[in-house]
Amino acid sequence: MSTITLLLRILIFIKLALNILLVIFACIYALPLCILFRFRSSINIMTVNVCIAFIASAIFWIIAYMLHLNDQLASDIISQQRCSYLNSIETIFNCYVIYSLCSVSINRFCIIRYTNRILFKTKYWAFFCIIITWFTTVCLTLPNIILSNIAICEQIYGTLFLQLYTLTIVVIFPSCIFVTVNILIFTTARRSSRRVRVANSVRVRTLNNRDIHLLKHMIIIFVIFVVGWAPIYVLLCIDYGQNMAPIIYRGLSILPALSLLINILDLFLFNHSLRQYFYQLFIFRALRIQTITLY
Repeated sequence: MSTITLLLRILIFIKLALNILLVIFACIYALPLCILFRFRSSINIMTVNVCIAFIASAIFWIIAYMLHLNDQLASDIISQQRCSYLNSIETIFNCYVIYSLCSVSINRFCIIRYTNRILFKTKYWAFFCIIITWFTTVCLTLPNIILSNIAICEQIYGTLFLQLYTLTIVVIFPSCIFVTVNILIFTTARRSSRRVRVANSVRVRTLNNRDIHLLKHMIIIFVIFVVGWAPIYVLLCIDYGQNMAPIIYRGLSILPALSLLINILDLFLFNHSLRQYFYQLFIFRALRIQTITLY
């Protein structure tokens, strides 16, 4: 086995490990939200949909990359397989993940902007948003599905249409949604903070710190998204002839999985009630058992 092939297989194993971790963390995050009644809010229902999207996408990648462990496929990634149903399926899963995250951001903005509107806090609204997410995913990936037919695909591929279109629906369009919605969330939260009239300057400083923290968090999430998803799709458009080394493609294909893993960890960090639940379930109980044992 050559050194390049060995490196390619190592990168495959790294991506397999990342996706397995993604499935584990997504299941741990989603199970309490599904089982416990106190967590069944509209935003949590939509977050469960995000976890399902993560799990489905990770399982697809795990199966696909398990098949890539033989010598013939070790140098390719799914996105390089033009005019293939496997490429279209990958795009569908990627869009499902990305637009699920977009729908959560949009729903969060609606809750913040229209605080007194009960509709945006109901389960029916959450399920409606989930259905819209599925519908959007299917509609946007329809050209990819159609171009899975080799006869049709060969007539269009000379124009780089499919690569540019996939880059648009996976990176550019979701980025515009993220930027627009998060700017609206920040400005709305900032406006709400200014309405608070208190004499204590410490309180005002706390609000300003909260706004700054919110802005930093939004910037970090956006950077993680762009760094995770943009490089591989941009490279596929630039390197149309696929002249670059396969190890570059394989290395960049790890970034989306790493991005999703960071996103699920971010969900843990910013869901205070869920973290409190796990703290009481594991750490607090372990300390209590230890205390009883000592006495």
